[in-house]
Amino acid sequence: VLSKDIEFFIDHCLTTLSIYRHFQILFGTKSHHELLHSIAPIFFNDLNLMMRKHIILQVCQITDPEKTWDKNNLTIEFLVNCSDGALRKNLEPIAQRIHNFTKKIKPARNKIIAHLDRDTILNGKSLGAASQDDWDKFWDDLEKFMSLLKENMIIGCLSDAGSLIECLKQSNCDNGVKNA
Repeated sequence: VLSKDIEFFIDHCLTTLSIYRHFQILFGTKSHHELLHSIAPIFFNDLNLMMRKHIILQVCQITDPEKTWDKNNLTIEFLVNCSDGALRKNLEPIAQRIHNFTKKIKPARNKIIAHLDRDTILNGKSLGAASQDDWDKFWDDLEKFMSLLKENMIIGCLSDAGSLIECLKQSNCDNGVKNA
């Protein structure tokens, strides 16, 4: 994992969190919702819908599979699988909780937001419901995940000579040459 991967992932998550907070401020209370509705009901209903769809889409993107058609996706799964040791051990339970949360909202993303599944639309059944408590726990877990990544970010490799020596030692052992 490159520092750029982690930086982009964190920026993506922070932008999504920022949009979620805007949404909460604008539409999170009945009084705010009523105020906006009294000013421009069509505009603010459309804005509410756009923000909800966008947040769900962005949250689901980070929990997509690590690969799609042999292409790496910059996802939680990718970042966990590229980690090792203590970092991986600390990331895995957080990643699992995040994935459990997104299992609740992915049906809305998959059948209404990313695709217009005809049967779902005709059924009229609500998809992707998650409680405010679930959302709060998700954001808390995501912030923990980002914090661990940031703490363990590799700024850059100053030398790979150690890897070269280890490789040469292994190669020499395989060829019957005595280690130096």
